Amino acid sequence: MYAQQLMFVASLLALETGYSQRSTQVMVMLQYFDRRIAQLEDRPTKRDRSIQAYERKLYDLSAETRHHLDGLSIYKVEIRSQVDSIGMRMDRAERDIEYMENRSPSQSYIETDDRILEQQVKDAQQESWSKLNQNTGKEPHAGRNTVKCKLERGPDTLKWGAS
Repeated sequence: MYAQQLMFVASLLALETGYSQRSTQVMVMLQYFDRRIAQLEDRPTKRDRSIQAYERKLYDLSAETRHHLDGLSIYKVEIRSQVDSIGMRMDRAERDIEYMENRSPSQSYIETDDRILEQQVKDAQQESWSKLNQNTGKEPHAGRNTVKCKLERGPDTLKWGAS
């Protein structure tokens, strides 16, 4: 009987050992499933956080873009006013040029006046040359006086002088 009891206890221990091994495997599997379920549950929260961060960045970018566009619209107004100012100044300059053209003689009159003046200068030069030629006569050297020069020697220098 003692042997039977011992067999019974041995079989119970064997069953218990098998059960405990199975329960350890089951526990490991349950822990694995718990971790996977926790990871799967964390994915939507991580995705929500990343979407919120993306939305925040997009909002900041749109705010910065609006700020820059406002600055550009200010520049646009300034440039438009400067272009209008330049246009008015150009119109004024064109009117002044037209007024000066209408007020002063045309270029052909100026060229004619220059030609007349040149002709008068040439006539005056010819007249002065003709007066010189009349005074001198027909000989080329008749009206010219000669100057004689002599070399004077001094103790320190040589001098040229008129005689």
